Amino acid sequence: MKHITEKYIGSTMNGAVITVPADFNILQCQATIDAGEIVGINVLRIIGKPTTAAIAYGLDHVEASRGRGMSSFFTSEATRIEIDYLFQGIDFFASVTRSKFEELNSDLFVKCMDTVEKCLADAQINKNAVDDVVLVGGSSRIPKIQQMLQDILNGKELCNKINPDEAVAFDAAVQAAILSDKGNEKVQGFKLVEVPPLSLGIRYKGDVMEVKLRLSASKVEAYRLSRDEIEKMIKEAKMYKAEDEKHWKKHEARLDFDTFVCRMRAKIKSSTDPKKAEDAINKAFQWLDAKQELAEVNEYEEKKSCRLSLRTQGLTTISLVKDGLDWIE
Repeated sequence: MKHITEKYIGSTMNGAVITVPADFNILQCQATIDAGEIVGINVLRIIGKPTTAAIAYGLDHVEASRGRGMSSFFTSEATRIEIDYLFQGIDFFASVTRSKFEELNSDLFVKCMDTVEKCLADAQINKNAVDDVVLVGGSSRIPKIQQMLQDILNGKELCNKINPDEAVAFDAAVQAAILSDKGNEKVQGFKLVEVPPLSLGIRYKGDVMEVKLRLSASKVEAYRLSRDEIEKMIKEAKMYKAEDEKHWKKHEARLDFDTFVCRMRAKIKSSTDPKKAEDAINKAFQWLDAKQELAEVNEYEEKKSCRLSLRTQGLTTISLVKDGLDWIE
C-alpha cells in the first residue's frame, strides 16, 4: 500500500492514518502500528471504521456517486452480470432480478438485522431513542437492507448523506489533515475522541470469571513485538527491498499484459476473422495460465512488441505474432 500511495501522490509518504475493523483490540492496533513501522510507515493514528463514519456524519460530508456491478440493484429491478473467461475460456452471462438477488441473500440479510437487534439490546437502548442511523459500506445501499432496518427501527428515516463507498477513506484523510495541521478551519476545529475496545472475559461460573487466556502473574508482559524484534524486521525489510520491488514490477507487468489481452478480446467482433482472433486470445490466456510463477518483465513486453497492422470493419487493429502466439489490438 505504501508503494501504491507514493506512486499515486508522486512523492514520499511521510505518515499515514490507518483504519482497522471495529473489533480490533489494543494489542491488534499496536501490532498494526508495528507492521507500519517495519515497512517504513509513520503511523500517525489508528482509528476504527465506525469512528470514521462518525467523522463524516459530524462534518456533514455529502457526496453523490454511483457504484458499479451489483450497485445496479440499488436503482433498477434487474441487472446483467458478465464475467469474461469464468472457466476454461468460457464466458458467463446472466440476468438477475432484484427479487432473485434478495431471495439468494435473504439469510445474510436476516443475520444483519440480528446483529442490529443485539447491538441495541447490549447497549440497553430503546429503538425509539435512536437519534440517527448512518449507513456505511457498499451493501448498505441495498434497498432490502434499508427496508428491513427501517422496519426494526419503527420506520425511522435513514441517513443517506454519506457516500458509503468512500466514507472510511475520506474520514481517514480528514484525521490525517488534523494531525498534520492542514486543511480548513472546519477540519482543524474537529476533535476526535475514541475509546478502543478491551479484551475482557465474557462468561462467569458463579463469582469466578472464566479464564480465556493464561498469562504469567510473575511479571508484566506486553505480549507484542519488542523494540529489538522491530529493529531486526526493519533491517530485513530494507535488505529485501530491491527484491520486493523487482517482484512488484513483475506483478505489474503481468496485470498490464492481462488487461491488454482483455482489451483486445473486446474488439474481436470487429475483426475480419473473429474465429482466428478468438483462438489467438485463448492462446494468450493459456500462456498466462501456464506461467505459474511470474515471468520476467521483458517477457511480457516481448509478447506485445511484434505488431502488424491490419484493417477491420471500420477501424485499424493490430495483430501481434510472437513465438506462435498472436492476437489483435
